[in-house]
Amino acid sequence: MIACSFCTRRPSSVRLAAGLLLFVLLIPSVLAAQVTRSWAVHHDQGEYEVALSVAADAAGNSYVTGVTTAGATNDVLTVKYNSQGVVQWAVTYDGGDADSGHAVAVDASGNVYVTGESWMENGHGPYGHVLVLKYNASGVEQWALRYVSGSSMGRHLAVDGSGNAYVAAEYYSDDDRFLMMTLKVSTAGALQWIKFPNVGYDYEEHSLGALALDSSGNAYVTGHVYKPLDGGDRDYLTVKYSPSGAALWTRTYDAGGNESAADVAVDGSGNVHVAGTSGVIRYNSAGTQQWIGAFDGVPGSLINVGGFVYALGFSGSDIVTARYDGTGARLWSTSYDLGGNEAAYDLRLVGDSIYAAGRSNMDALLVSFNKDSGASTLVDLYDSGSEDFVISMAFAGTGDLWVAGRTGPQFLLYDTLTIKYTVASGPTLSALTLSAGAFAGGCKTSTGTVTLTGPAPAGGAVVTLSDTNPAAGMPASVTVPAGATTAKFTITGVAVTSNQTGTVTASYSGVSSSAVLTVRPIGVASVSISPNPVVGPSPATGMVTLECPAAPGNILVTLSSGNPAVANVVPSIRVPAGAMSAPFHVSTADVSTVSYTTIRATANGISKSIKLTVNP
Repeated sequence: MIACSFCTRRPSSVRLAAGLLLFVLLIPSVLAAQVTRSWAVHHDQGEYEVALSVAADAAGNSYVTGVTTAGATNDVLTVKYNSQGVVQWAVTYDGGDADSGHAVAVDASGNVYVTGESWMENGHGPYGHVLVLKYNASGVEQWALRYVSGSSMGRHLAVDGSGNAYVAAEYYSDDDRFLMMTLKVSTAGALQWIKFPNVGYDYEEHSLGALALDSSGNAYVTGHVYKPLDGGDRDYLTVKYSPSGAALWTRTYDAGGNESAADVAVDGSGNVHVAGTSGVIRYNSAGTQQWIGAFDGVPGSLINVGGFVYALGFSGSDIVTARYDGTGARLWSTSYDLGGNEAAYDLRLVGDSIYAAGRSNMDALLVSFNKDSGASTLVDLYDSGSEDFVISMAFAGTGDLWVAGRTGPQFLLYDTLTIKYTVASGPTLSALTLSAGAFAGGCKTSTGTVTLTGPAPAGGAVVTLSDTNPAAGMPASVTVPAGATTAKFTITGVAVTSNQTGTVTASYSGVSSSAVLTVRPIGVASVSISPNPVVGPSPATGMVTLECPAAPGNILVTLSSGNPAVANVVPSIRVPAGAMSAPFHVSTADVSTVSYTTIRATANGISKSIKLTVNP
């Protein structure tokens, strides 16, 4: 996300404050849009303290990291709060000189990871180094890794399902160049790999914007590449690394001026979205550019949820938010202005609203935008009586949001500020079901049903729909009426010559549900024979009826008899395009006793049969 504008490195002469002050506002504040400010915590164990990143888990614990002057020099501060805002533990890391934490993450076991910078002597004076820390759920340090080459700083952090930490860092090389660096650290604290991008320009430099991680452990890093021998221009730079550190692709974007990317997000299909000074760009999983979305200002943060992309940024002193669909069409753009100096730095989707955190003049700001219309509502201005500012936001998939930053009357006396908000629970998507997971294209349909966890709110609940089946058709959304919990929609299919399979997805309130759908070729609906019974060796006439009029051309129907000695049929017939049925000839034998056979008709793997009786 956008880098902190108030985390200037402190000189080592700043000393430890006399004690530790914990200030908690537990009186709930009921705000607009059914949002409650559950608590606000001011934490101070040094003369200067600021939070730069916040994470949270599904149990309602929150984790904040930043910097404190609790020791002789700046130290990394990491604090765990429970769901009520009570400190569970607060730990510092002191590498001997100035240290600071810039990003925090928590895994499913409650282990906490922090990255930042740690200054130490490197033979030529003090140098900053990438710092990666791991604490267990009780706050006990498990390991600390300092990368000790050149001068570097960890800025962004993500942790995969196995506990490996991926760090995006800024690196100042020995030949006076700033480079974008990505590291992978094992769950045991061992450095796995270090990678630098290489676009191919002479003496190129990079600047870091953000890091994202997908479910397969691929890492995506974005920022800009500086081309000193090409007019000094800057271009978007985005790199995809495999879990083993291989650069799978490197992409730049040049709109003709100086471009810089600030944030990156990846969806479940591997599509990569990048936001920066020239708008929002989407690449597919192979790195092919799909579209460019205009933004009314400069976007610095984005997320993708339910097939939509939401971007947050600024224009002048106003907050700007926009929504894009999967084709890059901008569905809405909203400018938010309280009449002062507003800025927002992070965003999340909770229920039907996009929440953005930042500041308005001297107050911490949380503002919401309706995800479907972009309509904005002032949610909360937090004023402690000092200067308040939040820069990071966490969301763990529940109805809670956490924001973190700093509060205080002046630079030397800042405290960390952490606020928890609870969004009133509304219904979410419970399930998507299909009446038929496979049906014949051309005339048959399947009925989809979306089910919510509770009654739809006033105005109804608009559930967005999408599918990856090229032969299927369905509406873009279905509305669950106010007070109802379900709604149905119809899926059609074109006539096909082979099975076409894809996924239908319904999304609402940040929750998605999917079902596999197959549109198959037209098969046999029924087969009849007249007369039946028949006296052998008299002939009979069979009739094959299809499920739909034959399409996209005529349809071959194979025929067989279970007992050719009693009755026999031609091997196959064709039903002409557009026709529903076709006859066939049945020859019977001169039998001495009542005899039986089964006549079977099959088209495109779909069969029907009839029992034929032949009398003497």
